[in-house]
Amino acid sequence: MLGVCIGVGRGWAEAATRAASRMQAMTGVRCVALTHDPIGCVHPSWLKCHLLDLYPEEASIFSFDADILCLRPWAPYAAYSPEHFTAVPEPPNPAVDAECEEFGLGLPYVNAGFTIFDRSHLGIWQATWARHPRWGTWLEQTGLNHALQHGTSPLRLLPRTYNTLVRPAPGLCAAALRSRREINVHLAGLND
Repeated sequence: MLGVCIGVGRGWAEAATRAASRMQAMTGVRCVALTHDPIGCVHPSWLKCHLLDLYPEEASIFSFDADILCLRPWAPYAAYSPEHFTAVPEPPNPAVDAECEEFGLGLPYVNAGFTIFDRSHLGIWQATWARHPRWGTWLEQTGLNHALQHGTSPLRLLPRTYNTLVRPAPGLCAAALRSRREINVHLAGLND
């Protein structure tokens, strides 16, 4: 298994390198930062669709966005289930409900910022990539949800503690984050 953190562009390469280093320290699994786009995606988040091709020697991958901060040790192999595509559901959100209605999706709607998958899930990523360059509000995320809900791979949902969305705010510091119970926090809404 390999952990891959995508961070392409100004500021994001450094963030991805730091996030990968921290995730590796917390999980014991080798993690790398993918800091360039060899495919030519309209947005780096679409690179998730190509991770199995970019790392052909890896049987399984867990991918995480550069704005995810690992707060506690956890075991990717324990969270991994070979027959399941593994992800975390998006928290309730009126914008997600509207997206689901527009694209005929049911719940759960998963957040693409943290996933665990293997080579048996290549078809899910190919179906997602078929929706490039934009399919929905959140780039590849709605495409992934459509592929998951219309594909044959079973979905395994992890608790939101594995990918808790947190809006950065003044005074939200590392000490405050460490006092929380989450395993990983996703600092949603960061910009360059």
